[in-house]
Amino acid sequence: MINQTILYLPQTDCCNPIIKPHAKNLGVNVSWNPDFQLGNPLSKIFNQVIRFEIGESYSEYGVIQTNKRIVELVKEHSPKYVIWPTMSYEILEEIFQEIRSLGSYVTGWFFDDECRFDNYSRWWIPYMDYIFTADKASLPSYQQLGAKAFHLLVTGEPDNFTPYPSNISYDVSFVGSKLVADREDLVKSFSRDGVAISTFGKGWANGFVSHDEMVQIFSSSKINICFTKAYGTGVRNQLKGKIFDITMCGGFLLCEYAAGIEDFFELGKEIVCFHNYEDALEKIDYYLINEEERQIIARAGKLRATNDLSQSKLLENIFSVIEAETTDSKIRPSITPPDLQQMSKYILKLHAQYHVRWANVLRETGFDNKYWQDEYDLACKYDCDYAKLHYDQL
Repeated sequence: MINQTILYLPQTDCCNPIIKPHAKNLGVNVSWNPDFQLGNPLSKIFNQVIRFEIGESYSEYGVIQTNKRIVELVKEHSPKYVIWPTMSYEILEEIFQEIRSLGSYVTGWFFDDECRFDNYSRWWIPYMDYIFTADKASLPSYQQLGAKAFHLLVTGEPDNFTPYPSNISYDVSFVGSKLVADREDLVKSFSRDGVAISTFGKGWANGFVSHDEMVQIFSSSKINICFTKAYGTGVRNQLKGKIFDITMCGGFLLCEYAAGIEDFFELGKEIVCFHNYEDALEKIDYYLINEEERQIIARAGKLRATNDLSQSKLLENIFSVIEAETTDSKIRPSITPPDLQQMSKYILKLHAQYHVRWANVLRETGFDNKYWQDEYDLACKYDCDYAKLHYDQL
C-alpha cells in the first residue's frame, strides 16, 4: 500500500440521461469502464483515491467550471499524484500547469499510440510529469521528446473475471467490434471453411454484450480468438485488453500475434498465437480435437494472468519506481508548452472539433448558452476559422 493520495480523472458516458445518447459523438468510449482498469486497482495500492468524473461535471457545470473544480480538488486534498486516463481534449492544458505548480505530479495514461502518437499524445508531453503508454514501441518516441514514460498495458483485475459455468458452449468465439481492420473478412473465411464461430459486439448479429455476459462467453468457449490489428492501415498490431480478460477467465486464448506478447505469456504453453489465416485455421482444428492440451494451456494462462498481470500489480510496480524517484529528488522539470503557432493546422483543428462537438450537443439539448459559448470560445482559440464556420451554421 502506497501511503499517498491520488486524484483520478475518468471520463465515462456522462451519466446524464440527456447527454448520454450523444456520448459517441462527443468522443467518449461508452464500452470502456475506466474503474475496472484504473479506479478499482488504484484503490488497492493507494491510501486514498479521489474520483472526479469529468463527463458528468461537463454536463452539469460546463467546461470552464469543470476544469476549475479539478484545481479546487487539488487545493483541498493536496494529492501527491493526479492521474488522467486520456480520452481527448477534456482537460485544458493550463490546468495541468496549475496542478503542477501546486506540487502534485501529473500522470497521463495514453492509449492507441500505434496510431495516435503523432497527432495527439506527443502534444501533451510538456504538461506531464509521467506518462504511461499501452504501446511499448512508442516508448523511444516519448523518451526522445524528454518524457518519463512507462509501458502500462490495459489488463484487469481477477475479481472482475471470475469464471462461472454455463449451459451454453461455443466451439470458437470472438468478442469485439466487427468494424476494425479485417475482422469481418476473417470471420467470413472461418465460417466458409467450416469453423463454428460465434461473434459478439458492435456490428455483429448477436450485438453488444454486458461485462457479465462477456465473462460467461470466455468461460464457456473452447477457443477464444483475439484479433489484434488496430484501426487504420499500416498500423502495428496491439496488445489488446481482451488478451488478459480471456486468460483471467480461464479461457483458452488463440491470439493474433502482436510484438511483445511473449514478454507476458509463454507462447504455446500459456496462450497460443497465430500469424496468418492458414495458421489460425490449422490451430483451431488442432485444439478443438486436443481437449486435454487445450485445458492445460488455459489453466497455465489463467495462473500467469491472475498472479502476475493484474492491473493493480502492474500499476504498483510502476508507482513503486515513481515513489522512489519523487522521494529522492525534489527537482521538478520546467514546462515549455508548445507554441500554438508551431502546431500544424490539422492538430489545431482536432482541438477545435472536440469543443465544437460539445458546444453543439450542449446547445441542442437545451443547456445554458454560457456553457456552449465557452466551448465555442475554446474552439476559436485553436482554429477560429473552423469554429466560426460551425458557429455560423447554427
